[in-house]
Amino acid sequence: MKTLRQLSVFAENKPGKIEKITKALADAGINILAISITTTTEGFGAIKFIVDNSNLALETLKQNGFTATLNEVLGIKLQDKPGGLYFVTHLLTKNNINIENAHVFVDGHREKAYLLVEVEDIEDVKDRLSREGLLFYPE
Repeated sequence: MKTLRQLSVFAENKPGKIEKITKALADAGINILAISITTTTEGFGAIKFIVDNSNLALETLKQNGFTATLNEVLGIKLQDKPGGLYFVTHLLTKNNINIENAHVFVDGHREKAYLLVEVEDIEDVKDRLSREGLLFYPE
């Protein structure tokens, strides 16, 4: 089964940093599909990307001196309508699943939307939520 991998870049939060990261990705021909930026109180943060070629993106960023990692995330299919996110979060709560980090990824021309979540045990979460009728990326 194909997995959804998220690229995380750890960097100081200062003007121009995201520009340098995105330039390196653009120069390598990597398309960014989703982005999330989180900053700590110490002025550093994590920039998380879903890209079309995660292995090349990781290699490119490391070659350009950035601290980056890849990890698997779970893409839970959402109904792109009011209440779609609530429905999924309700099932997560019902199954006692804690979300460590999350953001939303809309695929295509609003044809599909996914809640991207970082959880402790992806396979266990997939199993429990499959029993609830949820679908995952990629379908």
